[in-house]
Amino acid sequence: MNKMQMHHIPKFIQSIFPDIIWHVPNNERKIFLSFDDGPHPEVTPRVLDILEQNHALATFFCLGENVVGNKGIYERIKNEGNGIGNHGFRHLSGWGTSKKKYIENALKGFDITGSPFFRPPYGRLGIIQKFELQKKFKIVMWDIMAGDYKSNITEKQCIQFILDHIQCGSIVVLHDSAYENHKILNILPPLLHELTKKQYTFGVIGS
Repeated sequence: MNKMQMHHIPKFIQSIFPDIIWHVPNNERKIFLSFDDGPHPEVTPRVLDILEQNHALATFFCLGENVVGNKGIYERIKNEGNGIGNHGFRHLSGWGTSKKKYIENALKGFDITGSPFFRPPYGRLGIIQKFELQKKFKIVMWDIMAGDYKSNITEKQCIQFILDHIQCGSIVVLHDSAYENHKILNILPPLLHELTKKQYTFGVIGS
C-alpha cells in the first residue's frame, strides 16, 4: 500500500505553513469531517441521509461544475446545516497548471459557492498560487487523509486509520463521489458510530 494514500499530517509540517488551516482547535471534543469533489447525484444524497441519521454535520468542498449539474442537492447540503467550501470549478492540480488558469478556476468556483474557504484539489498548490489565493481565501487542508477513494485500501483500513489518528480539532478528508463503487457509503455509518462512542461531536469549518 502506498502510505501517501493514507496519511496523518505531522505537527511539524503544519507548523511550516501556519497560515493554512490544518485543524480547528477547540475544547469541545469537536472534529470536522469534510467531503471533496461533489455534489454527486447518487452519492451525496445518501451521504446526507447518513449524516442526518447520526445527527452529524460536515463541510462539503464542492466543485463548481458539479454544483451547476446538481443544484437541488447543493441546496440540500446547505439547508441541512452543513458547511460549504470551494474546491474550484474543475478539479485542477496546482502542479503543472499556470498561475493564471489556476486562480481563474478558483475564482470561478467561488462565483458559484460564495465560500471563503478554498481547498486545492489533490492538496497540490504552488507557493505563488498560495500567496495569490490567500488574498481572497482561507486555504483549508486537513490532518487526516483516509484514502477512501483508493482500491487498495479497504473500508476497514480506512475506518481504523481515522480512529487511530483522530483528535480534538481534526479535519478529516472523505469523498462524496463515485470512487470505488461508492465505498464511502459503507465507511460512513460505522465510522460515525465509533466516533460518537468516543464522544466526539461534528463541527462545520468556519462556524
